[in-house]
Amino acid sequence: MRKRNEASLKTAVTCFLKKKNFLNDEKFDSIKKNWNLIVGLDNAKHIRPYMLKDKILFVAIDSPEWGSYIRMENDGIKNIIKEELNVDIIMIKPRYISLNKAERIASKKVNTKVYRELTKKEILTIQKKARNENQLFSLLFNAFLHKNREDN
Repeated sequence: MRKRNEASLKTAVTCFLKKKNFLNDEKFDSIKKNWNLIVGLDNAKHIRPYMLKDKILFVAIDSPEWGSYIRMENDGIKNIIKEELNVDIIMIKPRYISLNKAERIASKKVNTKVYRELTKKEILTIQKKARNENQLFSLLFNAFLHKNREDN
């Protein structure tokens, strides 16, 4: 595989991962890490961030009352995040889902801090297995995700 193809494949896979929101960014990681300080320890037991997409922070709540709390404190929480973490949030959307499910959603994403590329040898091995272009992309994508989940 030529260098140009490797670079375009890397770009394509990265774009796909971003589009499907599989890549955590450092902004979300800092929010998640400091969540107890942002909303308070007692509130953090009932409210958990699980996704940051297009400057919208999605949080899991364990009861509808916590959704009301988020709506009332929306501006205050956004200001704390902006001032303390320098992350611009335009909206916080509460979702009534189990906090365990929110943790699973957040942990399935690939952390960009430990982003690992496939080696040339791994790419060539996958290339030999693929029967067509669609299968090649699918195999490369799965190998990429597997490698990055292993490293986390």
